[in-house]
Amino acid sequence: MRPLALACALACFTIPALAGDTPSRLFPTPKQPVHLAAQNGSMHVLCAQVDEDFDGQQDDADANAHWLSLGTSSASRTLPWGTSVSRPAWSPDGERLYIFHGDTLVSYDVQTGSHATVDALGGVGITVFPSGIAAAVSMRPSFTDPGTVRLVSLPDGTAIRTFDVGVNPGFMASTVIDDTLHLAVICEGSFGSPNSALHIAHLATDGSILYRIDTVSLGDTGNDIALDQATAWVAVNGSHTVLAIDVRTGTVLRSLPTGTTEFDGPRRAIPVQYRGQPAVAVGTFTADVRLLHPESGATLGLLDVGAKPEYLLALGDSLYVTRTFVKGGYAVDSGIAVFSLTNAVSSVQESSSSASVWPTPASTVVTIAGMRAETVAVINATGQRIDVPRLSSGEDAARISVAHLPAGLYLAMDGARTVPFFIAR
Repeated sequence: MRPLALACALACFTIPALAGDTPSRLFPTPKQPVHLAAQNGSMHVLCAQVDEDFDGQQDDADANAHWLSLGTSSASRTLPWGTSVSRPAWSPDGERLYIFHGDTLVSYDVQTGSHATVDALGGVGITVFPSGIAAAVSMRPSFTDPGTVRLVSLPDGTAIRTFDVGVNPGFMASTVIDDTLHLAVICEGSFGSPNSALHIAHLATDGSILYRIDTVSLGDTGNDIALDQATAWVAVNGSHTVLAIDVRTGTVLRSLPTGTTEFDGPRRAIPVQYRGQPAVAVGTFTADVRLLHPESGATLGLLDVGAKPEYLLALGDSLYVTRTFVKGGYAVDSGIAVFSLTNAVSSVQESSSSASVWPTPASTVVTIAGMRAETVAVINATGQRIDVPRLSSGEDAARISVAHLPAGLYLAMDGARTVPFFIAR
């Protein structure tokens, strides 16, 4: 089998393609997935560090941050304790990932996994400028005091400039329009207080000249930002709204209520095509994704994630949603839910045959319900067929040994069905 390109690899996870409110497929990940990215034929999943007792020390119940790649650059990487992956950045060519090891900003080579230090000045969020020659890093002294943004050259981390922003800066995004760099910085403020703001710095494309900074009041706790050309879609968690903001002028174009309440507000909003019309997909801590009309805010659809999502990614006709925390609580969850954004219902959906796998993640033995051992093929994420010992088979389930396989994502296939599973080491 040829190596899988991203479209082929993801097709394995999105068939059958269900329309409606439930996922077409769930595929496994390590605990607490918080970020998704499609880069150069690969899907990247970043899972946050799990510190069960919040003491900063690695205990038996804790888990390191994890970086999972599926596709042309397939890999499963455990990251050092103290790594933060919640607000990462990617180089414009998709060849480098920028995250923090403690206070050290590091740049990872996507192909090899090797990394280099950019600087060791700390930070919260990162965005790499479209030119690729510089980046911005948000800095917060505390959760209650105003912060700063520092601009650094890449790859050496030479300081370019620093400017002040509001309370609790976090997520950022940048775009170039008409030879001007527009750098948008969300300052979350304090939950329960209307002091959240979006600061938009207008700069020369290399960051060397700061023309002006526009400040847009967001309300209570702006959480995340997604750029669509000149429009920033901002999820405002505490105010239970999604704002559309023109980054060229700082003008609020629309305010869409999400219909959420209390601590279950919106976490991320992105523009999509849903059943043939424009929509805004809004992940909420009610454990769903709400499809809103981008002009009127009318609800067009509701997708049941079954867990609290932190991140959404639209690829083609599919929406990928992280299952970050359990529904109704804050214990960590795992997995990616995949939803169809079209009306198409495949013939596979109408069939009563299905397959499932457990445990996942696995380490020694996998049981696949709905398949027979003699017909099961195991494929790794680069498309290679892997020899596995068949332990037993019955009419309803197959057991195979995976003790010799490295960590990562795999597919079990029998010609009619495909089911993913994850191996952890």
